Amino acid sequence: MPRKATEIEESLFDGETQLSREVMADALPLIQVRAVYLGGNKHKTVRLKGHIVIETVLDPDDPGLKYEVKKQSMEGFTTYDFSTVNSSGKTDRALRALMTTNGRKFQMIEHLGHIVALFQMRGEDKQPMFEILGPKEHIRVVKQYMDETKKRVNPDSGLAVLQDMGL
Repeated sequence: MPRKATEIEESLFDGETQLSREVMADALPLIQVRAVYLGGNKHKTVRLKGHIVIETVLDPDDPGLKYEVKKQSMEGFTTYDFSTVNSSGKTDRALRALMTTNGRKFQMIEHLGHIVALFQMRGEDKQPMFEILGPKEHIRVVKQYMDETKKRVNPDSGLAVLQDMGL
């Protein structure tokens, strides 16, 4: 049974917008959205190329001050777990924390390439496997990226689009 979201969790998704199925493309700015699994596989996992790299950077004005910078990489792999039951076949608290109110499992996704890949995935019945939800500004960036990459033919165009977008 899913739990009710806390006030802080709810505030993170105020003004949340759904990514429309009318847009498409291939990959990458650093944003955060929820990918909600719509399928019926209780043990669903997805492995995608690329990951988020966290670098520790020293502040040039104050060498004692450090901060972390997240960057996207297309090297390596990330596995997202959309399982709704554990190895015992039961739904525990940890799993319920990442479920929507209607019992659908979601994962927070920051890598734009992964957001687009999940958005484009279809099941055997040709129905969407994932619903992408997030703040309006983040969905706008995803749509803009998808629109721009559709216009280009070069497989490396994703990186060029990011540079054009200033990201």
